[in-house]
Amino acid sequence: MSKWIYSFLTLVLVSLISVSGWISPEVYTLLFEENGIVEVLSAAGYFFAFVLMLAHVIGRKIPAGWSLCALTLCFGLRELDFDKRFTTMGIFKSRFYSSSEVMLGEKLIGVLVVLLLLTCLYYVVKTFVRPWLQNLKARNPVAISIFLAFAMMAIAKSLDGLPRKLKPFGIKFDHHDKMMFEAWEESLELMVPLFMITAIITLIYRARRASKQPTAAGDR
Repeated sequence: MSKWIYSFLTLVLVSLISVSGWISPEVYTLLFEENGIVEVLSAAGYFFAFVLMLAHVIGRKIPAGWSLCALTLCFGLRELDFDKRFTTMGIFKSRFYSSSEVMLGEKLIGVLVVLLLLTCLYYVVKTFVRPWLQNLKARNPVAISIFLAFAMMAIAKSLDGLPRKLKPFGIKFDHHDKMMFEAWEESLELMVPLFMITAIITLIYRARRASKQPTAAGDR
């Protein structure tokens, strides 16, 4: 099952990257600009992953699973710019906490959100990282999907503002090149929740299949 999903996701990624070079400006804006189709699909993907994960965590009674659910939900909200939509500036910027333009109440809310995320991250690392690395070494499809999600996230982050980062080194890009980088970044960001969904669906499928095996053995 996973091989077919990987093939489909690869096709989606290659298709998005390929069309970004020759589509019209109007279609480009519709697909890749802020609040475009790709960005909305990315957010929707995170929320769908959150619902799937929450159902699995509740169904399997996984106490530490709440941290994964919370982080996934935050990824979706971040995709919709909730980190800066209701505040003077983004709460993940250091200037947010040092600027006199930001009210004290906003700063306190920002601190609470950051502390919550750090707490979730702590429980994720403490509970899931070692088993994930072991499963990744064993080439478990769930672990591989999570690794691919992280890889897509890292590559997309490296492309974010790349022309601006390379400008001090004398490397310049024209407007078309900048649009291409933006399209690639948005396409890769879309892959993150899709690989997360793949991991969760595979996990649910395997868990259900494993739970049926003892019953099947008893029936024989």
